[in-house]
Amino acid sequence: MARVSSARFQAPSCEAQAKPAPDGITRILFVGDADEPRKGALLLARAYAAARDGFGAAARLGYSGRMSGATRTAILDALPEALRAEAEFHGVGAIEDLPRLAAAATVVASPAVWEALGMVLIEALAAGTPVVGCAHAGTLDIIDDPRIGALFEPGPFRHVATNAAGLAEALRRAVALAALPQTEALCRARAAAFSWDALAPRYESLLRPEGAPMDAALR
Repeated sequence: MARVSSARFQAPSCEAQAKPAPDGITRILFVGDADEPRKGALLLARAYAAARDGFGAAARLGYSGRMSGATRTAILDALPEALRAEAEFHGVGAIEDLPRLAAAATVVASPAVWEALGMVLIEALAAGTPVVGCAHAGTLDIIDDPRIGALFEPGPFRHVATNAAGLAEALRRAVALAALPQTEALCRARAAAFSWDALAPRYESLLRPEGAPMDAALR
């Protein structure tokens, strides 16, 4: 499942997706190009292993997006042998698969650095799912409320975050948020701030002088 570029997804498709009833499985989901080191797919595997004891009897670590055989092997090697069966590799699938995966996830994690705007996080929030992200670049503009997700410090880095312990703790906090009855509505409300309905009037006010019709402003 998944897609080459999350930019092709629109939050409203996730917004319309109802979250399934809890089934007792904690699902941590990564969406993106796992072969791009700065996205942090390997770091997430290490953090999942460190946080696993806090996830209950059943848990899954899902990867949705492009992934080479070498990256898949590295991710499995980063997990203790007892946890390797919990890894799920959805591959690259149809665009319309994302709302279902995001809604079914307990937490969507994007440990990426140098993100201009993390659309994956906005899509997850639109599905009512709390998120985890790195306290770096554009991610800080999305996860601005501890009631919708958790941030972790990247640690010493140039091209990829290194703070597995911090990410593990952020995963634990976000999983706890997912159990709260108000979290889904708070997440969806935050995603709505990035919707076209919310942003278009602001763009229009910048493009046109006060009182002028929009078509005149664009001439």
